[in-house]
Amino acid sequence: MQDITKLTREDLKKLSHEEKDNLIFFLIEQVIALRQEVEELKHKLNLRDKNSSNSSKPPSSDFNKPQRNQSQREKTGRKPGGQNGHEGITRSQVSNPDKVIQLFPDTCEKCKRKLSPKKASLGSRRQEFDIPPIIPFVTEYQSMNITCKCGHCSKGIFPEYINAPVQLGPNICAAMIYLNTKHVIPYERLCMISEDLLGFDISKGSIENILERTYENCKYLHNEILEHIKKESWIGSDETSSRVEGKKWWLWVWQNFKGSFFSITGNRGYKTIKEKFGEDYLGRMVHDCWAAQFMTIAKGGHQACLEHLCRELKFIIKYEKSKWAAMLRGFLYAAIKARDKIWEKGFNPRARKRIITRYLNKFEKLLKVNVKHREENRVKDRLIKYKDNILFFMNSKDMPYHNNSSEQAIRIAKIKDKISYGFRSKNGAERFAALLSIIETCKKQGLDIFTSIRNLVLNEPLHFQWA
Repeated sequence: MQDITKLTREDLKKLSHEEKDNLIFFLIEQVIALRQEVEELKHKLNLRDKNSSNSSKPPSSDFNKPQRNQSQREKTGRKPGGQNGHEGITRSQVSNPDKVIQLFPDTCEKCKRKLSPKKASLGSRRQEFDIPPIIPFVTEYQSMNITCKCGHCSKGIFPEYINAPVQLGPNICAAMIYLNTKHVIPYERLCMISEDLLGFDISKGSIENILERTYENCKYLHNEILEHIKKESWIGSDETSSRVEGKKWWLWVWQNFKGSFFSITGNRGYKTIKEKFGEDYLGRMVHDCWAAQFMTIAKGGHQACLEHLCRELKFIIKYEKSKWAAMLRGFLYAAIKARDKIWEKGFNPRARKRIITRYLNKFEKLLKVNVKHREENRVKDRLIKYKDNILFFMNSKDMPYHNNSSEQAIRIAKIKDKISYGFRSKNGAERFAALLSIIETCKKQGLDIFTSIRNLVLNEPLHFQWA
């Protein structure tokens, strides 16, 4: 066909009716194709605006993130800061300070007469909290020799863990483990902190040896954590990518209010779940909509994370102007509030059952609403697929409706990637997962983290409270 952009009125007059009809149909096809292309470009532009606040994307993937209005909380109209009637929290004074400095007035403020300290009485107190200068405390162990009357010379026995002429003590080792694992501080920076702040020199090799010895001491405890958290009524799970030996691996977590079990593998599928978590869990699971998570054997049932869903609905409301997404988001928040109400002490069980049924019926109606936009349809299809796992939390008073605690637990993998670009070795990654499991479990159980790590360094038993 001739180039239509060069057609003149005279050229059009020369065309037959059939040729004009063909030209019209050709132009219609071009308009349809261009409209589809514009819609696809709009969709791509909208997807570029997705971030951790309006989708399931992790915070680490946010680029050019706006600096303001990032809070997920809705506006209340109240001014920032403490509100009227709010009880403030102030550091309390201690009854037995380590040092007391008494301040006596020398002369009377009125007549300037000299005053005697013997007549003083306590007026008021102020306390300053500080730490003493950090200086290494060196303990020397001397093996003494005693010769018996029989002629045999007996020698004093060093403690089992004192096995070198000069070595670092358990407190220093615990500090290195805590800073490297919990706060992902690299070896080189730990060496600088030790020299500049703590007053002693340490090499990268020494830090590696400390971590490895402690890892060997705690392998049994790592497995024990998983065994015991699986005895609880619910478990949250999530996974995120991390670099190991330059390749993409996955840091997994299974956790609840009793403990956290981390594991790192090269597989994101059900194979990892089967090998690390097992297929014998009797309780309930809460997680995002990753297919492998739904395949986990959890005889109590599965709950999909509603926070993930609400973030996606927020995106759809903004960019597709979806009334359906707005209705669904409001419905989910109403269901969350209703769950808290119906499980209050003394609430009628029959009324509770009726309310849950009412919400399930309303959810079914929302799934039957016709939607026309791409993101709407994508989310709706997923909700239909997992419809039994959206309001499952309403059947229990303690089942979380979100997976925020698991998301927060694995965020450390992204911090590790940003600081050190992941792990240099498989063993280092597995060691990190084991030590992190113990530190996070100690924190959840209210144990002193530093003392607990010190016990591991000394290969002393660490007792968690599982009952």
